[in-house]
Amino acid sequence: MGAVKGMLALQEDSAYETYYMVADLHALTTPYDKEKFAEETRSVIKDYLAAGLDPEKSVLFVQSQVPEHVELAYYFSTVTTLAKMTHLPTYKEKVKQLR
Repeated sequence: MGAVKGMLALQEDSAYETYYMVADLHALTTPYDKEKFAEETRSVIKDYLAAGLDPEKSVLFVQSQVPEHVELAYYFSTVTTLAKMTHLPTYKEKVKQLR
């Protein structure tokens, strides 16, 4: 919840219009229990609200509820080659972990 501190500060600054996403589609890249998936997504939302995120000041949304996220990911996947990916340190690390 370390990131929440910064989120709370930004929502109080009128210079910013803040949007926060619960990245549930990102969670699908690791093993998960499909019976608990929706419950865990709601739990993250409850944690954000309990920490002080105010829906009157910030937009909080669930990634899977915005179809444009998947569409944009598709477009990126069509222009991101494996050769480009192999130059990214985070990609290299993930490949090492999965071997």
